[in-house]
Amino acid sequence: MMLTDQIKLQTRVQHQELEAVLIPKIKSIRSMEDYAKLLHIFFGYFAPLEKAVAVHTAHRLPDFDQRRKTGTILKDLDCIENEGNFPIREFAIPEIQNFHQALGALYVMEGSTLGGRVIANMIGRQLNMQAETGLAFFNGYGEGTGVMWDKFQRIINDSNFSEFERQAVIITAKITFIHFTSLVKQHYGM
Repeated sequence: MMLTDQIKLQTRVQHQELEAVLIPKIKSIRSMEDYAKLLHIFFGYFAPLEKAVAVHTAHRLPDFDQRRKTGTILKDLDCIENEGNFPIREFAIPEIQNFHQALGALYVMEGSTLGGRVIANMIGRQLNMQAETGLAFFNGYGEGTGVMWDKFQRIINDSNFSEFERQAVIITAKITFIHFTSLVKQHYGM
């Protein structure tokens, strides 16, 4: 079984739990302030996660700089910040001490771009926004999202990891979902 298939299978419950918490909050966005709060939560988690992942992957993934997401979150916040002034904070993340753990966290971050385009459309309709004015983060790689996801999957699947290394990727992906779910619940008082 391909490693990405194994990750998807073994993180299904955690992924569904995150969606069960996050999607209703996204559907309930009715103001720029609501949207800014959501972006701050994503930034607070993705910024430190991206930094930790970069330490172990930037030199091993030739397109890592392209995969950085926090700049697009800040760009979106710049577009709407006057509507919601929340402090920029960074939150606790899973332990990332090696390349395999970094790939597990990056799997979750990269996977978020797939559903992100649906979320961008949803928020765009709810707030009457255009993609160019505050939806860059959720638009991921735009039309290239599928290509970037396929490329990332090939990197993981073509690697000759030991069973221990494969488990490190899977476990970190699970923990990344769990941490983010907990963070969303905490910020929405659930």
